[in-house]
Amino acid sequence: CTAAAARHYPLDLAGIWADCARSGRPAVHNDYANNAGKKGMPEGHSPIIRHVSVPVFDGDRIVAISGVANKPGPYNEPDIRQMQLFMSGVWKIVVRKRAEDKLELARKEKDAFLERLEASETALRERNERMEFDLKIAQSAQKAFVRPYKPESGLLAVDYRYRPMDKVGGDYYSFFKSE
Repeated sequence: CTAAAARHYPLDLAGIWADCARSGRPAVHNDYANNAGKKGMPEGHSPIIRHVSVPVFDGDRIVAISGVANKPGPYNEPDIRQMQLFMSGVWKIVVRKRAEDKLELARKEKDAFLERLEASETALRERNERMEFDLKIAQSAQKAFVRPYKPESGLLAVDYRYRPMDKVGGDYYSFFKSE
């Protein structure tokens, strides 16, 4: 057969080879040439003498169809049963492969996320270290320039509050009038 295979084919355009998808049951055509429902074949397709197709289910949904053709004798119930069992196994392999592919993709996405998270954590730690260093410099400068007691002035009314570091997260001076 040299006909080009289409991966998906509209069901309403399909010939009798897709009867199983329309009916949800196996379709046997032991006299293909005299079947009134056939719609012809693509150019380069091998001649069909007899044909059987079975729907492949995932739960109650048809997910594929499988067909074989040109057995030397007529297709029968044991042939149909063997096709159904075979395709059921094939579909389980397809489902498992898809699940494995999704799992692998999820693992890669997780690993990439963890790498980004680790880089962010490292950047935050470095930034925090710089901020802590800057805070220590600011605290030292503040302690050097600001007296730990209320300044006295006859010309200005001055008020301040001093809160120790453990009360507010750092030494804190305020030069606004307290309430």
